[in-house]
Amino acid sequence: MPYKWVEPDVFVTSTDGSACVYRAYKQDQWSMPMTYWFTTSYCEEYGYEFDIRALPEYETGSSEHSWKPLLRKCLDEGRLVSPPDEE
Repeated sequence: MPYKWVEPDVFVTSTDGSACVYRAYKQDQWSMPMTYWFTTSYCEEYGYEFDIRALPEYETGSSEHSWKPLLRKCLDEGRLVSPPDEE
């Protein structure tokens, strides 16, 4: 069955808008976003996905609402980077 390209959901952008964090999807199924996994690659390139729980500032039991400022801070500080061909 052929695939149809679907733009990933932007979860948060850097303060200057130059970088984004996107939802990661289970087995490339756009209808199945993963709860704790994100990517900085809109093509979900290998090596750019990460588990938010691995970030030192992540607080157990926190909600998605509190994740956005955390991920924006990581983008702004350059701790999360996009693939060179996507910048």
